Amino acid sequence: MNAARKLTLALLGGSMLALGAQAAEKGKGGPAMFSDFDLDGDGAIVELEWSEGHAQRFAKMAEEGRKMKHAGEMPTFASIDLNGDGEVDQEEFDAHKKDHQHKHQGKNKSEPNN
Repeated sequence: MNAARKLTLALLGGSMLALGAQAAEKGKGGPAMFSDFDLDGDGAIVELEWSEGHAQRFAKMAEEGRKMKHAGEMPTFASIDLNGDGEVDQEEFDAHKKDHQHKHQGKNKSEPNN
């Protein structure tokens, strides 16, 4: 294998690893992360970012051919904006996520084959 081809493969491999790390950081394909919705990185999620973040996650799941069996159960922005100030901060997001996990843990215990 010539040096130019080795360099190209090394660069491509590094790029793929970087892309994989970015996807893992963003939580794509896994549990939602605050950064999946705080699209401008200002430390707060507004309703438009909430909607756009969900649209991006659903599009990614569709691209991967994944089932979206709980898409209709998506919480409203107002339900996680606990103080009603029009923004969701990390603390509100974490509280919602914790509550969501507790509700689904109880469901999964009562459902067969999960």
